[in-house]
Amino acid sequence: DPEATVAAAREALAASPSNLAASILESIASARSLPDEVAEERLGAILTGPEPVAALHASAIAVELSRALRRSGRVDAADELLDRASAEDEASSALQAELARVRRFQGSFGAARTMADKALRSRPAAPQLLAEFAEASFFNDDAAGIEARVALTSTTAQASDGVRRAEAIVALVRGNGAQAVPGLETTRHLGIPGETELWLTEAWLLAGDPSKALASARRAVALLTGATGAASREVTVARMLEGLALATTGDIEG
Repeated sequence: DPEATVAAAREALAASPSNLAASILESIASARSLPDEVAEERLGAILTGPEPVAALHASAIAVELSRALRRSGRVDAADELLDRASAEDEASSALQAELARVRRFQGSFGAARTMADKALRSRPAAPQLLAEFAEASFFNDDAAGIEARVALTSTTAQASDGVRRAEAIVALVRGNGAQAVPGLETTRHLGIPGETELWLTEAWLLAGDPSKALASARRAVALLTGATGAASREVTVARMLEGLALATTGDIEG
């Protein structure tokens, strides 16, 4: 919850203005609500500043900064930042998952799957990595591959959000939209804001409920526009699904 995180970080800063960790967390959590130029400047200053930044914070900052760069149209700079950051911190699940997500929306499904698979070998239960592996595999209709990857997670991780998302994607691959909906709805927080709505649109279309599909698609357009920018690939996909859902309802006037 970004708003709760910002509030908690500011409370900690009020008690201790020199609390670097709280300052970093506040900057990361508030980045999405700031103008892109301000977010880029603030996050970039933390990464290149004189104070040492913990690897966990650095990876989160790099992800948010790359998203701000994409929203402002600086796609090449965002790609370079992610590539450089992931090379410096190969153990970061957040960075590897973001790289896989970007490749997936670029249409490089095989590369996205390979990235997630490689990262999962050392972190088999990482929820976002497992979700990315499943979502990339969706485009190859590889339900069996997803199930095989889920089987490699530890026993304690069997109920994790990553497993729930992966199982929902398996249901989609097999054409069972209604079965996919519960797992998607309980894992809305995975990925970027609005991304789960894309999968819910697919699920409701398969389930034969175009009205709910249209509602999900429109939420996806609204949320993804804020998260990735109106001209992003993510929003283009959302608008395509919105058009499909609209046509399916028969209400072409919208």
